[in-house]
Amino acid sequence: MKRAVFAARPAWWDEVRLGAQCYDDGRFWHAHEHWECAWKAHLELHRHYLKGLIQFTAACYHLERGRPSAARRLLDLGPTHLFENHPLSWPFDTAHLLTVAAAMGAGLDRGRRVVPPVLGLVRMLDCWERDHWDKPTVKS
Repeated sequence: MKRAVFAARPAWWDEVRLGAQCYDDGRFWHAHEHWECAWKAHLELHRHYLKGLIQFTAACYHLERGRPSAARRLLDLGPTHLFENHPLSWPFDTAHLLTVAAAMGAGLDRGRRVVPPVLGLVRMLDCWERDHWDKPTVKS
């Protein structure tokens, strides 16, 4: 099992969870806002993973509002932050997010109508938390 960047739940973790729930509910603006709160509270360099989530979610918000050009710009920016900032240490399937972002961008480039994807982020988060934090500590 990969070692988590976070040994315990950080104070700002609830914002990550609320953002995931909002995203799964299709409330992209609210997801963006929760992740921005976590991003501002998390002072270490790899917090920029959250910036990638923020930009990806903002792209979804723009798609929902009929602004494909704004969404396309954000789909170029967000994946870089996801890829370059400890992608295996975060609770979300980064490879899937990167693939989805690329497919969305390609669809927009071809002039297709692209809709925000269903991702199941809360489920990913729940699994990750069980693997990293909910296991009992074994004392020798």
